[in-house]
Amino acid sequence: MNKPGTKCSGKVLIWSASGSVGGYAVQYAAGVISKLKNLGPYDFIMTASGDAIGASALSEVLQPGGGTFASVRPQSDEMHLAGNVHLVYDFFSMTTQKPENTAFTEWWYRDYLPGALGGNVTPTPLEKRPGGLNKIQEACADVLEGRASKKLVLDPQADVFE
Repeated sequence: MNKPGTKCSGKVLIWSASGSVGGYAVQYAAGVISKLKNLGPYDFIMTASGDAIGASALSEVLQPGGGTFASVRPQSDEMHLAGNVHLVYDFFSMTTQKPENTAFTEWWYRDYLPGALGGNVTPTPLEKRPGGLNKIQEACADVLEGRASKKLVLDPQADVFE
């Protein structure tokens, strides 16, 4: 995937299913894999959660030709990747120390990071919801049905004191 701010064209698929709720959502949405395959081929694919179910689904999306996708976690025994699929993962600190990544490392520390810290990158906004764990089902439904545009935060101890 190209650096932020560069002009490029191509298809990118970012498959993200963080945590157990996201993992279940991926399982329930397994039918979407055939639709995603039809929308490809992709120039870049990544999973922002690294869960085994999502990685296995991306392996299927890359079929029949295979390919490579980036992950935030290394490959594990629970992942069922086809032989023609390669998962790319590396510790960021290790990546920046490799001689072949010198140009990226210079860009990251000289251009991107100062801009990001200076406000050029907007973090996902948070919404704190009242009601503690008693409201988790409602929050999940809001996320899955597209009624939550922010990252939802529930305090698990809030219902203890109510």
